[in-house]
Amino acid sequence: MNLRDFPLEGIGLPAAVFRWEAGQHVQVNAAFRALMEDRLGPDKVPLFEDLDALLGGQLQDFNPESKDPITQEIKIGRKRYSYEFTVGLISNGETR
Repeated sequence: MNLRDFPLEGIGLPAAVFRWEAGQHVQVNAAFRALMEDRLGPDKVPLFEDLDALLGGQLQDFNPESKDPITQEIKIGRKRYSYEFTVGLISNGETR
């Protein structure tokens, strides 16, 4: 399955799908792009490293099979928001 096949725009909450490797593209919906816009700009395709930076470097050491969420404070403009991200594996061997 290709990452572009995931219907992320139908999800109202910030959502991202990515391969768990450095240098890989990250598919994000509009709600997630809004979180990353200060770091990315409107035209840049986000990479795994961009997502890791947004999450304060927590993906580097995160066990993707863990049920624990990642909690991160994100600054958007002059406001700070605290988000709890749930990370999970997609069982298809091609895509994670």
